[in-house]
Amino acid sequence: MGKNVTTARVYDMLETNQQNVRTNFFNNLSNEWQKSGVFAQFSSAQYTLKSATKDRVVLTVSNANEQKDLQVIQEMGKWKKNFFDDLDR
Repeated sequence: MGKNVTTARVYDMLETNQQNVRTNFFNNLSNEWQKSGVFAQFSSAQYTLKSATKDRVVLTVSNANEQKDLQVIQEMGKWKKNFFDDLDR
């Protein structure tokens, strides 16, 4: 885009997939994760339920002595990974 963009604008572009930003971002992220073996690490990790409410679940993922809490949220009847909230933490 060649412009300075605010964080709010980036989130809006990802939400609405303007200029295929979301599609390209997640395709590139997925490709890099596959190259680096991130998916294999997650598939061999231990998952523990940390907390659960009607529309939010927090899982603790343990792998190689590292732990990370990941959120899964329900929006409009679908369960989704709360990716951006986890990035902010």
